[in-house]
Amino acid sequence: MTLHYDFELPKRTGAKPTTTPSNPHMQLDQQPKDRKLVDELIGWAFSLPDISKEYSKISVPGAQAMCMSEEKMCTHCNAFMVETEFAHFHPAPDGSMHLGLPQRDVKKSN
Repeated sequence: MTLHYDFELPKRTGAKPTTTPSNPHMQLDQQPKDRKLVDELIGWAFSLPDISKEYSKISVPGAQAMCMSEEKMCTHCNAFMVETEFAHFHPAPDGSMHLGLPQRDVKKSN
């Protein structure tokens, strides 16, 4: 069964933002003036089945984590940052997100 979700990120143009060189990895510039897209993405993410919203156990204070239900969690795919957390959203003003993916799903684009 293929599920379809109606959220699509717009293609990013321009230079990449400046970020910190080490963890916690944070975006230092190009924060959105209007957080509507960020808020829509967060709302969409937490509406997905088998996902719970928790405070991140690995990110900056206030970061909202996407956690997979333990029944659906993959134990060998190397996509989890800590426990069941595979993604998190940094609080304002940063506005960035981090997402863990299984190696087979990673695709590098320039």
